[in-house]
Amino acid sequence: MNAVEIFLFVLAGLTVFYTSFLTRIHLGLMRISAHPSAGMMPRVTVIVAARDEETNILPCMQSILAQDYPHNLLEIIVVDDESTDGTADVLRTLVARESRVRVFQVPPRPKGIIGRKPEAVALGVTQATGEIVVTTDADCRHASTWLSTMISYFDPSTALVAGPVVIAPGNSLFDSVERLDFLGLVTAGAGLIGAGRPIICNGANLAYRLSAYRTVQNRVQVSSNDDGTLMSRIVTQRVGSVRFAASPRAVVRTNPTGSIGNFFRQRTRWAAVRGRFLDWTIYAELVLLFLFFLALLAGFVLVIPQPLLLIPLGIVLAGKALIDLFALRHGARICGMDVPITSFLLAELFHAPSIVAATFLSVTAQFHWKGRHLSR
Repeated sequence: MNAVEIFLFVLAGLTVFYTSFLTRIHLGLMRISAHPSAGMMPRVTVIVAARDEETNILPCMQSILAQDYPHNLLEIIVVDDESTDGTADVLRTLVARESRVRVFQVPPRPKGIIGRKPEAVALGVTQATGEIVVTTDADCRHASTWLSTMISYFDPSTALVAGPVVIAPGNSLFDSVERLDFLGLVTAGAGLIGAGRPIICNGANLAYRLSAYRTVQNRVQVSSNDDGTLMSRIVTQRVGSVRFAASPRAVVRTNPTGSIGNFFRQRTRWAAVRGRFLDWTIYAELVLLFLFFLALLAGFVLVIPQPLLLIPLGIVLAGKALIDLFALRHGARICGMDVPITSFLLAELFHAPSIVAATFLSVTAQFHWKGRHLSR
């Protein structure tokens, strides 16, 4: 075998894996129900961790306070994570007129110790009085049906419900590409939950039983409030079932990152999360997915000295685009979105390079988030 034949053999194997992975997502999407359970009306605690969100926190809180969930069954906890702007002032004004909102400050950390958002969420959980804890982000907006729809997916055996998050329409072409790229993550997460293989979820729209959280915490001596870590431990420790709220009424909207640089900084932070999964086979699948995208990029390099490679590479790319489009359209129906073909094609071209670059940067780059230098 020469180098070209070896490459084609590897690409073929990775393509088979990618196709089977997407097929599993397709099957999982068909299994998740848009018709939730009925009858549960527990007390709910919504937790919002905020750092330097002076311009976003009030619209976020207004959308939560406007929920159609019974007011006497809802409390809202905001954890101010050492904000350096006017976030605290906005919250003080809000608390003065709204009894359902409680605000806590993250205690000052020792010099040289850099905190992360999960620590702020953990503080909020310790103060929660609701049977169900729901987390969201300070830069999100929520329809009035969001909370009641998320809670309706709980039945007695359910420990965690993940919900859809979408990026609001932006003004630039890249915003539309990012919107579809993000939809791809949400679609994959939903399909894998439906397939009984939960891997990813988003803390901007996540609900779980306080008892399940405490059970997981009591079994391990580490913080389990990170979204993916918590879901993984609930599954592997058989604390309860995991569901996805497959309804546009449960959608949470957030803003686009605003630039390619911000996009890669965000994806790099996400890719750098480690130690989340207790099942080593999940890591194996993620490695194979990365190798598939890396092989696609390598193919574009090899096609320069070997033009005939363009034919099998083109077949692989066309096949990938078709199965990606089928999955995205299903996810878009769940989220109440559409999939413009032009934006989709641009997102497809951006897909492999962005994943390879973000993965590489997660190993080599330094992370900065809202004035903080984050270590790995």
